[in-house]
Amino acid sequence: KMISMKPLFKQLNCYFLLYFTINLSNETEEKIYHSPYLTLGSSLTDIKLDSNLSKGNYDAIITYYLVDEDFKELSSVSMYMKLSIEN
Repeated sequence: KMISMKPLFKQLNCYFLLYFTINLSNETEEKIYHSPYLTLGSSLTDIKLDSNLSKGNYDAIITYYLVDEDFKELSSVSMYMKLSIEN
């Protein structure tokens, strides 16, 4: 059963934003994307990378940052991902 967190955040009067970055997982660890701040329930589609990568598959690291209403980082989590560039 899916549980919505929206009522919980409203009830607790919480206000959090998050953003994420994507870096290549190689010796350069080049940052290829920095998202805008996202609010609870928002989404992104058709992301345009900040770097032009050639067609192919890449190992990358995505890091999510949770920030408060003053944009101060509260926590972060990173994980490996596979990135596929098709055109």
